[in-house]
Amino acid sequence: MFPAPVRYAADTVSDDRAPDPPRGDAAPDVDPTRLDALAGQLVWRIGRASDDAPLTVRVGLASSAAAFAELPRLHNASEAELREALDAGEVRVEWVGARGR
Repeated sequence: MFPAPVRYAADTVSDDRAPDPPRGDAAPDVDPTRLDALAGQLVWRIGRASDDAPLTVRVGLASSAAAFAELPRLHNASEAELREALDAGEVRVEWVGARGR
């Protein structure tokens, strides 16, 4: 779990809104094997759109990798900046690509 709440942004490419993340200590009902298989198919970028922009994590399936090129470039963020943003709860998460069913 993250040490601070993470703010989820509206989808970047799709008009659907991201579902609310699980709250509290409730463990999601996900088979670890399926989760590992999904993780191997994800692409992500972490950075800031500008110096004063929130730290942004863009994530999507590898099949949507071309959609990342359509988005504004993110400037690299250091690990210290990532930790600081997580601790402050100032992380923007964007899903890139089409939504699954």
